[in-house]
Amino acid sequence: MYAKCADSAGNTVSGTAVTVTVNSPPDQPQPPPEYPEGESWSHCSIQELSIPTLHWTYSDPNGNPQAASQIKIYGETTLDTGEISCPPTCTSYTPSNDYIEYNLIWGETYSWQVRVKDNQDSWSDWSVSNSFTMPVHAYPWIDFSWAPLSPNVGEIVQFTDQSIAYGGASKSSWSWNFGDGNTASIQDPSHTYSTAGTYSVSLNVCDNTPTVNGGPYCCGAPAAPNSQKNITVSLPLPEWEEIAPF
Repeated sequence: MYAKCADSAGNTVSGTAVTVTVNSPPDQPQPPPEYPEGESWSHCSIQELSIPTLHWTYSDPNGNPQAASQIKIYGETTLDTGEISCPPTCTSYTPSNDYIEYNLIWGETYSWQVRVKDNQDSWSDWSVSNSFTMPVHAYPWIDFSWAPLSPNVGEIVQFTDQSIAYGGASKSSWSWNFGDGNTASIQDPSHTYSTAGTYSVSLNVCDNTPTVNGGPYCCGAPAAPNSQKNITVSLPLPEWEEIAPF
């Protein structure tokens, strides 16, 4: 993959997007101006992939609804979606994983445009060019294990971070939640549960990407698929002692 710090949901906002105004009459809708909220991102849901979603708003003084849109992304090759009906694509668009992987290079800046059509078959002009910048490398991929797999109450459980950092970065911080109100901030902690039950254990990890590059890059629950797992803690089996008959 040639493909920022994200929150626990793995999303960040940057760049510019657009507002679409359909003005009919005249028949031709107005081109979309800049929109301040920008692109949204998913950095943690797919390994070694940062996924941008492009947003715009739509309004029509005559109340005509949006019927379609067309988006162009000027990556290493140009993606032209052609006409997409509304729904499914109304005011946002996410390119395919394959397009992102092979056409958006880490650290590079790209541009995109959108135009819209109302239900009177009138198209707007293309919006102004809006830009977004890819992260300099992939965000951490979160994973962990523990042993023993089926611990008992009072038994020491050893947790092991199995996360991966990319782009020459190193893992720099860890945030564990053991699901029983206890937490830890070391890489491979141990923990003991005092009550039987099923606990949701989660792990957030940050790397040491410099702030000049938007770092640190962080991933964790709930966005990262393997960052939250259930562990079942059981009561220990009763101890038996054989005694001689009376």
